[in-house]
Amino acid sequence: MHRSLALALSTLLSALPALSFAGDLTPAEKAFFAQHVSDVIRLDARRLDAPAIAKVFSSPVYLVKVVRLEGDGEDIKEIAAARIGEKLVSVSVPGTDSDLPNFEKMLSPAFRLSTDADAAILQEALDAVFPITMDRDRKVEAFRRAGNQWSFLRGEFFEDKLGFLFETDASGTIKSVKYQLRLP
Repeated sequence: MHRSLALALSTLLSALPALSFAGDLTPAEKAFFAQHVSDVIRLDARRLDAPAIAKVFSSPVYLVKVVRLEGDGEDIKEIAAARIGEKLVSVSVPGTDSDLPNFEKMLSPAFRLSTDADAAILQEALDAVFPITMDRDRKVEAFRRAGNQWSFLRGEFFEDKLGFLFETDASGTIKSVKYQLRLP
């Protein structure tokens, strides 16, 4: 088993006690469930190794495919995850406006966002971790700068542009990252 898959599975299994069941499970039931969870859920993980990722992030980034096995097939959801310290955390794009503190923790301390060339590298990293899948969203993909704010357009929400908003200091160090459905 790949270490990244083992890490993802370990995270899932460690969350089992927090799951809500009709009744508390006995220790034997918990052990049975932990042993057989792969009968109903499979995790396939792969490390994303695009060159831009190594320039932008100091944390390993994974694409985790969560496969729910059903009698008539599979239900698949992909999530982006990163190892931050000794934790595996989801860094998938949120469905609404949100601060992204885990995203900030992933950034390489050496990466600076101060030029269009830096922004192009960051855009490549975003494309690797959060690929744009719809043609209409690819048409608006771009980045722009307004003072110390950098917007990375990743699609549209109705008529508004959505994506990431990075705020930097004078040296180009990223101070905050947000995801917004309506970028300024």
